[in-house]
Amino acid sequence: MNVRKVSLSLMAYVAGSTVLLSASAAGAAVHHHGGGHGTKSAAVASAAPHLPANLPAGYSVVTSTFPAAAGVQSGGYVKCPGTKQPTGGGAFVDTANVVVNINSSKPDGQYWEVDVNNASASDTSFTVYAVCMAHSTKYQVVASGPWTAYSNWVSSEAATCPKGTAVTGGGAASDTLATDVNMNSSVPNLLTGGRTAWRVAMGSYDPSDSTFFVYAVCRPKPIGYSIQMGQPGSMGAYNEVQAVVTCPGASVPIGGGGFTNFLTNDVGLAMNSSYPWTNEWVLDENNDEDLVKSFQASAVCAGS
Repeated sequence: MNVRKVSLSLMAYVAGSTVLLSASAAGAAVHHHGGGHGTKSAAVASAAPHLPANLPAGYSVVTSTFPAAAGVQSGGYVKCPGTKQPTGGGAFVDTANVVVNINSSKPDGQYWEVDVNNASASDTSFTVYAVCMAHSTKYQVVASGPWTAYSNWVSSEAATCPKGTAVTGGGAASDTLATDVNMNSSVPNLLTGGRTAWRVAMGSYDPSDSTFFVYAVCRPKPIGYSIQMGQPGSMGAYNEVQAVVTCPGASVPIGGGGFTNFLTNDVGLAMNSSYPWTNEWVLDENNDEDLVKSFQASAVCAGS
């Protein structure tokens, strides 16, 4: 497990994990609003869970919950059980405050790690999710970078899976403890020629430049593999909005994220939460700007 930030951040790890399921710049005005909101609840399925008869090999979702103290960056992690490997992951953040967001979310060995920035004046908590599958000898995590997260800019970069594998999930790791550098978007990409990649947009309104890496989780395509993008939704100014994408047929998400229609100076758009729920991937996106923006959830799905 990578503990590059542990000595510098205020982290209090809670032991244990729970198995949930088995078997272009122009004209955007930015305002650091920071309005207070209370806690919120994780997504609840609108109907009985629709899980496939044949889950991807070794499929399970594990979680662990951590505190996120006011005014600092906090980290958390969860480990896939046995010899299983993480195919995707994310976090549910227990607040709708628009200045509490995901700074980093990435795989590290059998772990999924998340750093959450709490730029508000109130403590909260967050739950880290890892989607796990059976061990594959062709499993590979591709890292690209270091890339520069320029001050007052949204920087977008990708990591591409090698031939013979397909992206199942991904994320990014930022090197800064600043609470105003956040993931804007994190999505799977289908490239020409059938290759796949993972792309992340990192937004920074910190006065200093920082760096980040992008990660793509790659393995041979499982049965029922597909990349899904949800219907675009609308985010009002200074608001948190949720989007959901549902995996088709009898498939489940093995990774996921979301995308905003950002311009390169839309540094007030950030991911608050991104996590799997039964056969869906859920995205909570924060809009800390005075413009209406569009966004959508995405998922990599498998199963039959």
